[in-house]
Amino acid sequence: MLRPGDALLSEAAQYLSPSVIVLDNLAAADLSGAQQNALEQYVRDLGGSLIIGGGDRAFSEGFYSGSALEALSPLASSPPAPAIHGLLLADSSGSMSEAVGNRTRWWLAASAIAS
Repeated sequence: MLRPGDALLSEAAQYLSPSVIVLDNLAAADLSGAQQNALEQYVRDLGGSLIIGGGDRAFSEGFYSGSALEALSPLASSPPAPAIHGLLLADSSGSMSEAVGNRTRWWLAASAIAS
């Protein structure tokens, strides 16, 4: 189990022996880019297990956004903003060809949608 101040394995061959690595309340800055890449290789290429424990230094508080730790985590450190999509639908059945004044219902509906 790694906590702030603990050393992470530095040799690639050392990653062959642990069956699981636990990060306990670590910020992304607590691990160098090389260490994060080694963890990513351990999980993705060697099939190792990684447990990321929460706390006041983990996930969004630990600035995981954009880091290898976020890519390995099933949680998003900064969830995507909701997208707003709209659809305007107009009826084009036969009754829309009926006149309302000097325009058809279809023309009025299409003009309302366009404006």
